Amino acid sequence: MLKKFLVKNSDFFKPFICLLFAFFFLSLLLPALASAAETTTSAHLIKYAADGQTVITETTVDYVYMKNHFPVKGDGVTHYYHQGPVMEGDMWDPTRTINLKDQGTVQGTDLKDLCELIGGLSTGEKVRVKAADGFFKEFPYENIYSPSLNQGPIVLCWSKDKVEVPGFSDGMKIVFMSQVKNGDGKYVFGNQDMKECFPEAYWHFYKSGTQDYPSSSGYTVKYVSEVAIFSNVPAEPSWELELSGAKSEKISKAKFEEGANCHGLEYTDNNGKWKGIPLWYLMGWVDDEISHGPGAFNDSLAETGYEVKVTAGDGFSKTFSSKDLARNNNYIVACYLDGAPLPELDAKGRPLAPLKLVGTAAEGGNKVGNIVKISLDITPAPPQETLTITGKTGSKVYTLAEIKALPAYTDHGGFKKSTGAIVGPYKYQGVKVGDLLSETGGLEASDSLKVT
Repeated sequence: MLKKFLVKNSDFFKPFICLLFAFFFLSLLLPALASAAETTTSAHLIKYAADGQTVITETTVDYVYMKNHFPVKGDGVTHYYHQGPVMEGDMWDPTRTINLKDQGTVQGTDLKDLCELIGGLSTGEKVRVKAADGFFKEFPYENIYSPSLNQGPIVLCWSKDKVEVPGFSDGMKIVFMSQVKNGDGKYVFGNQDMKECFPEAYWHFYKSGTQDYPSSSGYTVKYVSEVAIFSNVPAEPSWELELSGAKSEKISKAKFEEGANCHGLEYTDNNGKWKGIPLWYLMGWVDDEISHGPGAFNDSLAETGYEVKVTAGDGFSKTFSSKDLARNNNYIVACYLDGAPLPELDAKGRPLAPLKLVGTAAEGGNKVGNIVKISLDITPAPPQETLTITGKTGSKVYTLAEIKALPAYTDHGGFKKSTGAIVGPYKYQGVKVGDLLSETGGLEASDSLKVT
Protein backbone atom coordinates (compact mmCIF):
# COMPACT_ATOMS: atom_id res chain seq x y z
CA MET A 1 0.00 0.00 0.00
CA LEU A 2 2.81 2.38 0.91
CA LYS A 3 4.65 1.48 -2.29
CA LYS A 4 1.50 2.21 -4.30
CA PHE A 5 1.06 5.55 -2.56
CA LEU A 6 4.67 6.59 -3.24
CA VAL A 7 4.51 5.64 -6.92
CA LYS A 8 1.13 7.20 -7.44
CA ASN A 9 2.12 10.43 -5.68
CA SER A 10 5.72 10.70 -6.87
CA ASP A 11 5.07 14.12 -8.40
CA PHE A 12 3.90 15.34 -5.01
CA PHE A 13 7.29 14.51 -3.46
CA LYS A 14 9.47 15.97 -6.24
CA PRO A 15 9.61 19.50 -4.76
CA PHE A 16 10.57 18.12 -1.35
CA ILE A 17 13.28 15.93 -2.85
CA CYS A 18 14.70 18.96 -4.68
CA LEU A 19 14.66 20.97 -1.48
CA LEU A 20 16.42 18.17 0.36
CA PHE A 21 19.22 18.10 -2.19
CA ALA A 22 19.41 21.90 -2.18
CA PHE A 23 19.85 22.00 1.59
CA PHE A 24 22.45 19.23 1.39
CA PHE A 25 24.62 21.05 -1.12
CA LEU A 26 24.10 24.37 0.67
CA SER A 27 25.39 22.82 3.89
CA LEU A 28 28.56 21.82 2.04
CA LEU A 29 29.04 25.24 0.47
CA LEU A 30 28.28 27.52 3.41
CA PRO A 31 31.55 27.00 5.35
CA ALA A 32 33.62 27.72 2.23
CA LEU A 33 31.51 30.74 1.31
CA ALA A 34 31.70 32.14 4.83
CA SER A 35 35.48 31.79 4.88
CA ALA A 36 35.87 33.42 1.46
CA ALA A 37 33.58 36.29 2.45
CA GLU A 38 35.38 37.07 5.72
CA THR A 39 39.11 36.83 5.01
CA THR A 40 40.42 40.17 3.74
CA THR A 41 43.54 40.98 1.72
CA SER A 42 43.16 44.75 1.36
CA ALA A 43 41.98 47.70 3.44
CA HIS A 44 40.16 50.89 2.52
CA LEU A 45 41.93 53.83 4.18
CA ILE A 46 39.83 56.96 4.60
CA LYS A 47 40.20 60.24 6.47
CA TYR A 48 37.13 62.25 7.48
CA ALA A 49 36.77 65.90 8.40
CA ALA A 50 35.35 66.99 11.76
CA ASP A 51 31.77 66.42 10.62
CA GLY A 52 32.49 62.69 10.28
CA GLN A 53 31.13 62.65 6.72
CA THR A 54 33.26 64.84 4.49
CA VAL A 55 36.08 62.80 2.98
CA ILE A 56 39.47 64.52 3.05
CA THR A 57 41.39 61.72 1.36
CA GLU A 58 41.07 57.99 0.77
CA THR A 59 42.82 55.08 -0.89
CA THR A 60 42.84 51.28 -0.85
CA VAL A 61 45.96 49.19 -0.34
CA ASP A 62 46.44 45.44 -0.30
CA TYR A 63 48.71 43.46 1.99
CA VAL A 64 51.35 43.07 -0.74
CA TYR A 65 51.69 46.87 -0.92
CA MET A 66 51.92 47.04 2.88
CA LYS A 67 54.56 44.32 2.95
CA ASN A 68 56.69 45.98 0.27
CA HIS A 69 56.37 49.63 1.31
CA PHE A 70 56.44 49.64 5.12
CA PRO A 71 58.64 48.03 7.81
CA VAL A 72 57.28 44.59 8.68
CA LYS A 73 56.34 44.26 12.36
CA GLY A 74 56.96 40.84 13.93
CA ASP A 75 59.83 38.47 13.17
CA GLY A 76 57.68 35.45 12.30
CA VAL A 77 59.05 33.59 15.34
CA THR A 78 57.81 35.48 18.42
CA HIS A 79 54.30 34.71 19.71
CA TYR A 80 52.12 37.59 20.90
CA TYR A 81 49.24 37.26 23.36
CA HIS A 82 46.09 39.13 24.37
CA GLN A 83 44.02 38.25 27.44
CA GLY A 84 40.46 37.03 27.70
CA PRO A 85 38.11 37.66 30.63
CA VAL A 86 39.31 36.57 34.10
CA MET A 87 36.22 35.43 35.99
CA GLU A 88 37.83 34.40 39.29
CA GLY A 89 40.03 36.51 41.52
CA ASP A 90 41.33 39.87 40.27
CA MET A 91 39.62 40.42 36.92
CA TRP A 92 42.45 42.74 35.82
CA ASP A 93 45.12 40.05 36.58
CA PRO A 94 48.31 42.14 36.96
CA THR A 95 50.37 38.96 36.48
CA ARG A 96 49.06 38.67 32.89
CA THR A 97 48.98 34.86 33.07
CA ILE A 98 45.31 33.75 33.12
CA ASN A 99 43.21 32.97 30.02
CA LEU A 100 45.79 34.13 27.49
CA LYS A 101 44.90 34.15 23.80
CA ASP A 102 47.85 33.16 21.61
CA GLN A 103 47.77 35.23 18.40
CA GLY A 104 50.55 33.15 16.85
CA THR A 105 53.77 34.30 15.21
CA VAL A 106 52.03 37.15 13.45
CA GLN A 107 53.55 39.74 11.11
CA GLY A 108 52.04 42.86 9.68
CA THR A 109 52.06 46.63 9.26
CA ASP A 110 52.03 49.27 11.99
CA LEU A 111 48.65 51.03 12.09
CA LYS A 112 50.59 54.30 12.36
CA ASP A 113 52.15 53.76 8.91
CA LEU A 114 48.73 53.20 7.34
CA CYS A 115 47.42 56.37 8.98
CA GLU A 116 50.36 58.38 7.64
CA LEU A 117 49.50 57.19 4.14
CA ILE A 118 46.29 59.27 4.29
CA GLY A 119 47.63 62.30 6.11
CA GLY A 120 48.03 61.01 9.67
CA LEU A 121 46.21 62.23 12.77
CA SER A 122 46.81 64.60 15.67
CA THR A 123 46.18 64.71 19.41
CA GLY A 124 42.48 64.45 20.17
CA GLU A 125 41.70 62.46 17.01
CA LYS A 126 40.91 58.76 16.73
CA VAL A 127 41.02 55.83 14.34
CA ARG A 128 38.26 53.32 13.72
CA VAL A 129 39.32 49.85 12.55
CA LYS A 130 36.35 48.04 11.02
CA ALA A 131 35.86 44.42 10.03
CA ALA A 132 34.10 43.21 6.89
CA ASP A 133 31.08 42.21 9.03
CA GLY A 134 30.75 45.72 10.51
CA PHE A 135 32.36 45.10 13.92
CA PHE A 136 34.84 47.83 14.86
CA LYS A 137 37.13 49.14 17.58
CA GLU A 138 38.44 52.68 18.02
CA PHE A 139 41.90 53.77 19.14
CA PRO A 140 43.04 57.28 20.18
CA TYR A 141 46.03 59.14 18.77
CA GLU A 142 48.39 58.46 21.69
CA ASN A 143 48.01 54.67 21.54
CA ILE A 144 48.87 54.66 17.84
CA TYR A 145 51.70 57.21 17.75
CA SER A 146 53.34 56.81 21.17
CA PRO A 147 52.46 53.39 22.60
CA SER A 148 54.02 52.25 25.86
CA LEU A 149 56.29 49.21 25.90
CA ASN A 150 53.58 47.23 27.68
CA GLN A 151 51.20 47.93 24.82
CA GLY A 152 53.58 47.89 21.87
CA PRO A 153 52.62 48.94 18.34
CA ILE A 154 49.10 48.27 17.09
CA VAL A 155 49.67 46.08 14.04
CA LEU A 156 47.41 45.10 11.16
CA CYS A 157 48.57 41.52 10.68
CA TRP A 158 48.45 39.84 7.28
CA SER A 159 50.55 36.78 8.20
CA LYS A 160 50.34 34.17 10.97
CA ASP A 161 52.80 31.31 11.47
CA LYS A 162 54.40 32.22 8.12
CA VAL A 163 51.05 31.87 6.27
CA GLU A 164 49.82 35.06 4.58
CA VAL A 165 46.24 36.03 3.76
CA PRO A 166 44.03 34.62 2.40
CA GLY A 167 45.62 31.46 3.83
CA PHE A 168 45.71 33.23 7.22
CA SER A 169 42.00 32.61 7.78
CA ASP A 170 41.46 35.25 10.52
CA GLY A 171 43.31 37.91 8.56
CA MET A 172 43.72 40.66 8.27
CA LYS A 173 43.73 41.06 12.05
CA ILE A 174 44.69 43.64 14.69
CA VAL A 175 47.28 42.45 17.23
CA PHE A 176 49.14 44.48 19.88
CA MET A 177 52.82 43.52 19.88
CA SER A 178 53.73 44.08 23.53
CA GLN A 179 57.44 44.52 24.21
CA VAL A 180 57.21 43.31 27.83
CA LYS A 181 57.19 39.65 28.90
CA ASN A 182 55.11 38.21 31.72
CA GLY A 183 56.54 35.90 34.36
CA ASP A 184 56.35 32.97 31.93
CA GLY A 185 58.40 34.78 29.29
CA LYS A 186 55.43 35.56 27.02
CA TYR A 187 54.77 38.89 25.30
CA VAL A 188 51.30 39.70 26.64
CA PHE A 189 49.07 42.73 26.28
CA GLY A 190 46.87 41.97 29.28
CA ASN A 191 43.80 43.41 30.93
CA GLN A 192 45.87 45.43 33.41
CA ASP A 193 47.85 46.85 30.46
CA MET A 194 44.59 47.92 28.83
CA LYS A 195 43.58 49.66 32.06
CA GLU A 196 46.91 51.49 32.31
CA CYS A 197 47.44 52.31 28.62
CA PHE A 198 44.00 53.31 27.37
CA PRO A 199 41.48 55.95 28.49
CA GLU A 200 38.54 54.29 30.22
CA ALA A 201 36.17 55.09 27.35
CA TYR A 202 38.19 52.72 25.15
CA TRP A 203 38.31 49.72 27.50
CA HIS A 204 36.76 46.52 26.20
CA PHE A 205 34.51 44.36 28.36
CA TYR A 206 33.05 40.89 28.00
CA LYS A 207 29.57 40.59 29.47
CA SER A 208 28.57 37.42 31.31
CA GLY A 209 25.13 37.66 32.87
CA THR A 210 25.07 40.96 34.75
CA GLN A 211 28.85 41.15 35.19
CA ASP A 212 31.26 42.96 32.84
CA TYR A 213 34.77 41.51 32.65
CA PRO A 214 37.69 43.40 31.07
CA SER A 215 39.26 41.62 28.11
CA SER A 216 42.10 42.96 25.98
CA SER A 217 41.29 40.20 23.51
CA GLY A 218 38.38 42.35 22.36
CA TYR A 219 40.83 44.61 20.54
CA THR A 220 41.86 41.85 18.12
CA VAL A 221 39.54 42.81 15.26
CA LYS A 222 39.73 40.18 12.51
CA TYR A 223 38.76 40.39 8.82
CA VAL A 224 39.77 44.08 8.81
CA SER A 225 38.48 45.88 5.73
CA GLU A 226 38.67 49.58 6.68
CA VAL A 227 40.83 52.00 8.64
CA ALA A 228 39.13 55.36 9.15
CA ILE A 229 40.62 58.50 10.69
CA PHE A 230 38.13 60.85 12.35
CA SER A 231 39.99 64.15 12.37
CA ASN A 232 39.27 67.57 13.83
CA VAL A 233 39.90 69.29 10.50
CA PRO A 234 36.94 71.56 9.64
CA ALA A 235 34.92 70.32 6.68
CA GLU A 236 35.21 72.45 3.57
CA PRO A 237 31.89 73.56 2.05
CA SER A 238 30.80 71.12 -0.62
CA TRP A 239 29.04 72.06 -3.82
CA GLU A 240 27.98 70.81 -7.24
CA LEU A 241 27.85 72.54 -10.61
CA GLU A 242 24.78 71.63 -12.65
CA LEU A 243 25.31 71.31 -16.40
CA SER A 244 22.45 70.81 -18.88
CA GLY A 245 22.31 70.52 -22.64
CA ALA A 246 22.05 67.40 -24.80
CA LYS A 247 22.26 65.64 -21.42
CA SER A 248 22.43 66.69 -17.77
CA GLU A 249 25.38 66.24 -15.44
CA LYS A 250 26.36 67.34 -11.94
CA ILE A 251 30.05 68.01 -11.37
CA SER A 252 31.18 67.75 -7.75
CA LYS A 253 33.62 70.14 -6.12
CA ALA A 254 36.31 67.44 -6.11
CA LYS A 255 35.79 66.62 -9.79
CA PHE A 256 35.79 70.27 -10.83
CA GLU A 257 38.99 70.97 -8.91
CA GLU A 258 40.59 67.89 -10.44
CA GLY A 259 39.69 69.25 -13.89
CA ALA A 260 41.06 72.69 -13.01
CA ASN A 261 44.36 71.17 -11.94
CA CYS A 262 44.50 69.08 -15.11
CA HIS A 263 43.12 71.42 -17.79
CA GLY A 264 43.14 74.68 -15.85
CA LEU A 265 43.97 78.16 -17.11
CA GLU A 266 44.95 81.22 -15.11
CA TYR A 267 43.88 84.85 -15.37
CA THR A 268 45.18 87.77 -13.31
CA ASP A 269 43.35 91.01 -12.50
CA ASN A 270 43.32 93.51 -9.61
CA ASN A 271 41.78 90.90 -7.31
CA GLY A 272 44.60 88.40 -7.78
CA LYS A 273 45.31 85.26 -9.78
CA TRP A 274 42.26 83.20 -10.76
CA LYS A 275 42.40 79.59 -11.90
CA GLY A 276 39.68 77.43 -13.38
CA ILE A 277 38.30 75.63 -16.44
CA PRO A 278 37.56 77.34 -19.77
CA LEU A 279 33.81 77.68 -20.24
CA TRP A 280 33.91 75.89 -23.60
CA TYR A 281 35.34 72.78 -21.92
CA LEU A 282 32.23 72.64 -19.72
CA MET A 283 30.02 73.17 -22.77
CA GLY A 284 31.71 70.18 -24.40
CA TRP A 285 30.79 68.07 -21.39
CA VAL A 286 27.05 68.20 -22.24
CA ASP A 287 26.74 69.36 -25.88
CA ASP A 288 26.49 65.71 -27.05
CA GLU A 289 27.13 62.20 -25.74
CA ILE A 290 30.95 62.62 -25.73
CA SER A 291 31.96 64.20 -22.41
CA HIS A 292 35.75 64.00 -22.39
CA GLY A 293 38.67 63.80 -24.76
CA PRO A 294 39.68 65.40 -28.06
CA GLY A 295 36.21 65.09 -29.61
CA ALA A 296 34.24 66.27 -26.60
CA PHE A 297 33.54 69.79 -27.90
CA ASN A 298 31.06 69.75 -30.80
CA ASP A 299 32.44 72.47 -33.11
CA SER A 300 29.80 72.12 -35.82
CA LEU A 301 26.98 72.44 -33.30
CA ALA A 302 28.56 75.53 -31.74
CA GLU A 303 28.93 77.08 -35.20
CA THR A 304 25.18 76.75 -35.83
CA GLY A 305 24.67 78.96 -32.78
CA TYR A 306 22.91 78.24 -29.50
CA GLU A 307 22.57 80.14 -26.25
CA VAL A 308 24.61 79.40 -23.13
CA LYS A 309 23.18 80.67 -19.84
CA VAL A 310 25.41 81.03 -16.77
CA THR A 311 23.31 81.25 -13.60
CA ALA A 312 24.21 82.35 -10.05
CA GLY A 313 22.76 81.03 -6.82
CA ASP A 314 20.45 84.04 -6.41
CA GLY A 315 19.00 83.57 -9.91
CA PHE A 316 21.06 86.25 -11.67
CA SER A 317 22.26 85.05 -15.07
CA LYS A 318 24.06 86.09 -18.23
CA THR A 319 23.50 84.58 -21.68
CA PHE A 320 26.19 84.12 -24.33
CA SER A 321 26.33 82.82 -27.89
CA SER A 322 28.08 79.51 -28.53
CA LYS A 323 29.77 81.16 -31.54
CA ASP A 324 31.56 83.60 -29.19
CA LEU A 325 32.48 80.93 -26.64
CA ALA A 326 33.69 78.20 -29.03
CA ARG A 327 37.28 77.26 -28.08
CA ASN A 328 37.67 80.70 -26.48
CA ASN A 329 40.08 80.56 -23.54
CA ASN A 330 39.19 84.11 -22.48
CA TYR A 331 36.10 82.89 -20.61
CA ILE A 332 37.23 80.95 -17.53
CA VAL A 333 35.02 79.45 -14.82
CA ALA A 334 37.34 79.92 -11.84
CA CYS A 335 37.33 77.88 -8.62
CA TYR A 336 40.60 79.24 -7.15
CA LEU A 337 41.80 82.72 -6.25
CA ASP A 338 45.48 83.01 -5.35
CA GLY A 339 45.69 79.25 -4.92
CA ALA A 340 42.76 78.90 -2.49
CA PRO A 341 39.05 78.12 -2.95
CA LEU A 342 37.00 81.23 -3.63
CA PRO A 343 35.83 83.14 -0.52
CA GLU A 344 32.11 83.19 0.20
CA LEU A 345 31.89 86.94 -0.49
CA ASP A 346 33.84 89.34 -2.68
CA ALA A 347 35.31 92.67 -1.49
CA LYS A 348 31.92 94.34 -1.91
CA GLY A 349 30.07 91.71 0.12
CA ARG A 350 28.48 89.98 -2.87
CA PRO A 351 28.25 86.16 -3.11
CA LEU A 352 31.33 84.81 -4.88
CA ALA A 353 31.94 81.11 -4.10
CA PRO A 354 31.99 78.48 -5.41
CA LEU A 355 32.69 79.62 -9.00
CA LYS A 356 33.09 82.85 -10.92
CA LEU A 357 33.27 83.62 -14.64
CA VAL A 358 36.44 85.64 -15.31
CA GLY A 359 38.82 86.36 -18.20
CA THR A 360 39.66 89.12 -20.66
CA ALA A 361 36.38 88.53 -22.50
CA ALA A 362 34.30 88.36 -19.30
CA GLU A 363 34.73 91.98 -18.28
CA GLY A 364 32.13 94.38 -16.99
CA GLY A 365 28.61 92.97 -16.89
CA ASN A 366 29.74 89.63 -18.25
CA LYS A 367 31.22 88.57 -14.92
CA VAL A 368 29.06 86.15 -12.94
CA GLY A 369 29.90 85.01 -9.41
CA ASN A 370 28.35 82.32 -7.20
CA ILE A 371 27.77 80.16 -10.32
CA VAL A 372 25.59 77.09 -9.69
CA LYS A 373 24.34 76.20 -13.18
CA ILE A 374 25.38 76.39 -16.85
CA SER A 375 22.67 75.64 -19.42
CA LEU A 376 23.02 75.01 -23.17
CA ASP A 377 19.86 75.76 -25.16
CA ILE A 378 20.03 72.68 -27.35
CA THR A 379 17.74 69.70 -27.83
CA PRO A 380 18.69 66.78 -25.59
CA ALA A 381 20.30 63.99 -27.56
CA PRO A 382 18.40 60.69 -27.82
CA PRO A 383 19.70 57.88 -25.59
CA GLN A 384 22.69 56.22 -27.20
CA GLU A 385 22.72 52.46 -27.66
CA THR A 386 25.77 50.88 -26.08
CA LEU A 387 27.20 47.43 -25.50
CA THR A 388 29.40 46.70 -22.48
CA ILE A 389 32.05 43.99 -22.73
CA THR A 390 33.63 42.75 -19.49
CA GLY A 391 36.66 40.53 -19.90
CA LYS A 392 39.88 39.40 -18.27
CA THR A 393 41.68 42.73 -18.52
CA GLY A 394 38.80 45.12 -17.83
CA SER A 395 35.66 46.52 -19.45
CA LYS A 396 34.92 48.45 -22.63
CA VAL A 397 31.71 50.20 -23.64
CA TYR A 398 31.02 50.23 -27.38
CA THR A 399 28.64 52.68 -29.01
CA LEU A 400 26.65 51.54 -32.02
CA ALA A 401 28.86 53.71 -34.23
CA GLU A 402 32.00 52.04 -32.85
CA ILE A 403 30.53 48.59 -33.47
CA LYS A 404 29.66 49.53 -37.06
CA ALA A 405 33.25 50.69 -37.57
CA LEU A 406 34.59 47.18 -36.84
CA PRO A 407 35.13 44.68 -39.71
CA ALA A 408 31.70 43.53 -40.90
CA TYR A 409 30.73 39.86 -41.07
CA THR A 410 27.81 38.58 -43.19
CA ASP A 411 26.24 35.12 -43.04
CA HIS A 412 22.94 33.25 -42.85
CA GLY A 413 21.33 31.97 -39.66
CA GLY A 414 18.08 30.90 -38.06
CA PHE A 415 16.72 29.27 -34.94
CA LYS A 416 14.45 26.46 -33.81
CA LYS A 417 11.31 27.18 -31.78
CA SER A 418 10.26 25.08 -28.78
CA THR A 419 7.53 23.64 -31.01
CA GLY A 420 10.16 22.28 -33.34
CA ALA A 421 9.43 24.78 -36.15
CA ILE A 422 12.49 26.19 -37.94
CA VAL A 423 12.61 29.97 -38.45
CA GLY A 424 14.84 31.21 -41.21
CA PRO A 425 17.57 31.05 -42.27
CA TYR A 426 17.94 34.77 -42.88
CA LYS A 427 20.86 36.87 -44.00
CA TYR A 428 22.50 38.79 -41.09
CA GLN A 429 25.29 41.36 -40.95
CA GLY A 430 27.24 42.24 -37.84
CA VAL A 431 30.64 41.84 -36.23
CA LYS A 432 32.44 38.82 -34.81
CA VAL A 433 32.27 38.39 -31.06
CA GLY A 434 36.00 37.73 -31.08
CA ASP A 435 36.60 41.25 -32.41
CA LEU A 436 34.49 42.73 -29.60
CA LEU A 437 36.43 40.75 -27.00
CA SER A 438 39.86 41.59 -28.38
CA GLU A 439 40.26 44.73 -26.25
CA THR A 440 39.31 43.00 -22.98
CA GLY A 441 41.62 39.98 -23.02
CA GLY A 442 40.01 37.81 -25.68
CA LEU A 443 38.39 34.40 -25.22
CA GLU A 444 40.13 31.04 -24.80
CA ALA A 445 38.81 27.53 -25.32
CA SER A 446 38.43 26.99 -21.58
CA ASP A 447 36.46 30.24 -21.08
CA SER A 448 32.70 30.68 -21.07
CA LEU A 449 30.64 33.60 -22.37
CA LYS A 450 27.56 35.13 -20.73
CA VAL A 451 25.21 37.39 -22.71
CA THR A 452 22.60 39.47 -20.85
